[in-house]
Formats: sequence, structure tokens, C-alpha cells
Amino acid sequence: MGSERGHGDAAISEPVIPDPVIPDPVIPDPVIPDPVIAVEGVWKVFGAGKPDRANAMARDGASRHEIQQATGQTVAVRDVTF
Repeated sequence: MGSERGHGDAAISEPVIPDPVIPDPVIPDPVIPDPVIAVEGVWKVFGAGKPDRANAMARDGASRHEIQQATGQTVAVRDVTF
């Protein structure tokens, strides 16, 4: 007997459909409001007396130890801006 194939016996390959390429969404740059508080050039000196000498020594490059020895003060914050 000859081999007969029925209608449902044939191997049919399904077409391969690639996944769709979805572009990344465009995210706008965030709106950054103007600052409410701005701090520029802040110095904080701890210790008794006026901080003028300790500030001057710090600006001239003196170490913390040298400033403490000469003035009894500590320059804790030096020229901070944020």
C-alpha cells in the first residue's frame, strides 16, 4: 500500500514573529526649583573670644593643632557652600 498522508499529518511550521521593539519612554528633565536657602562661605569657630585670629590662621593654612595652641579655638567648618 502506498503511503498516503492525511490533511492533518503534514508538519506546518509557524512563522516566527519577533517581539516588538518598544522604545524607551522619553523622560523629561526634572524641573529643579530655585533654592529656598543658599549658604555660601560659612565658617564656624568654637571657643571663647572673637574668631578673627583663628579664621585668619585657617585661611593662611595653619593646622587645627596650631590654631588651637595659639587661640584656644577650633575651626570646625571652613568656607562651606551648599
